[in-house]
Amino acid sequence: MKPLFITQILKYKGDKAFTCDDTLVREIKLGIFINGEKNGALMATPVDEQALAVGYLMSENIIAKVEDIQRIESKDDGMSVHIDAKIDKKILLNSMPKVL
Repeated sequence: MKPLFITQILKYKGDKAFTCDDTLVREIKLGIFINGEKNGALMATPVDEQALAVGYLMSENIIAKVEDIQRIESKDDGMSVHIDAKIDKKILLNSMPKVL
């Protein structure tokens, strides 16, 4: 999926309306799965999804270093990233939302 696309829009100038092409940035909801469990989702442009997922997991201290990753795979036409890695389960549990 390309991050940019062209679409027809309706523009107004004064009291006149006209159609023209406009370039829009595509945004997707990227699901992040760690060891088979959904960890979260991010809104992102559909570019470098795997790098974004790894960066997110490292910034949340769920993955300590890149070498801890055994496998990384994009699925669902780039709409999700699945990572198998050595993780700190205590940090992962603390990163999950609490349900009352």
